[in-house]
Amino acid sequence: MDKSFQGQAEQFERNIYGTPKGVLRKRLLWQDIIKQVPMENESWSILDCGGGTGDLAGRLSKMGHRVTLNDLSRDMLEKAQEAWQPNNLGTKMEFIEGAFQDLPSTYNQAFDLVLCHAVFEWLADPIAALAHLKRFLKPNGWLSLMFYNKHGLVYHKVLKTHYFQIHKPTPMKRQSRFTPPNPLEPKTVEMEMANHGFNVQSVAGIRMFMDYLEHGERYTALPEDLFELEQHYMHQFPYCYLGRYVHILATAT
Repeated sequence: MDKSFQGQAEQFERNIYGTPKGVLRKRLLWQDIIKQVPMENESWSILDCGGGTGDLAGRLSKMGHRVTLNDLSRDMLEKAQEAWQPNNLGTKMEFIEGAFQDLPSTYNQAFDLVLCHAVFEWLADPIAALAHLKRFLKPNGWLSLMFYNKHGLVYHKVLKTHYFQIHKPTPMKRQSRFTPPNPLEPKTVEMEMANHGFNVQSVAGIRMFMDYLEHGERYTALPEDLFELEQHYMHQFPYCYLGRYVHILATAT
């Protein structure tokens, strides 16, 4: 069954987005999209699948794009509306509660860009969801897909001397409920994307270094030089496959 964070919006914002790691994730993801997706000179139609409280959706709406924000969690969407409607974005943003797999056929080939970030690792069948993302895109439309990286999880466990756990598919019981249960292998995702009619344009590692630092929890704010280091190496092999998350940008055939 797909995971919903209904009733946990405040905790999610605090424990995920409100930390230096969360700030780094958002900044790297935003920079990767803005620098590579050619949408600066026109208004695009954008669908954010599982977009939570709408940080990226709101920022894209402020740029003049027409954004549909979708999430399973009602309170996530309510927080998104509170955050962005006071900025007079109501006419540019639509909010839809429910699974993106259940969106009606009127959304077929309706969007220039589809975002799906940190969602696949919570799905019962993430690979099957690729077909739904593909159907939303116009021909040559862009997909921005970020997922929890299996390689990053294994690497992190070994560095933390939990190497006896590496063959277990799910996180240890003592870990946070916000630790995804279904990490994905990047090359498998790339292969399945090709099978579903996507052309991969770039692969980036998100948080390739910060999560592995000794005593990294001491940071109360994101060091700017660490952000610059992450940004410098995010597309370079082999570092891109060691991020805690992997971000793939692809176009639809």
